[in-house]
Amino acid sequence: MQPWVVILIVLLAAGGVVCCGFAVCSLYGDNDENKIKSISQEQAKYMAAVRSRTVKMLAFECR
Repeated sequence: MQPWVVILIVLLAAGGVVCCGFAVCSLYGDNDENKIKSISQEQAKYMAAVRSRTVKMLAFECR
């Protein structure tokens, strides 16, 4: 069997496995735990502080 045929078969099989995995997850994996949860006020403040520090550090580095 030619090498390109083997590679093609492997790629098609991998694509099939990915499709089957997606189908199983979409059927059985739909629950509220996968949804994005809102963050607390403390976490939002912390994230804003870290973002501000990072922007200041990048601005200092770009000089």
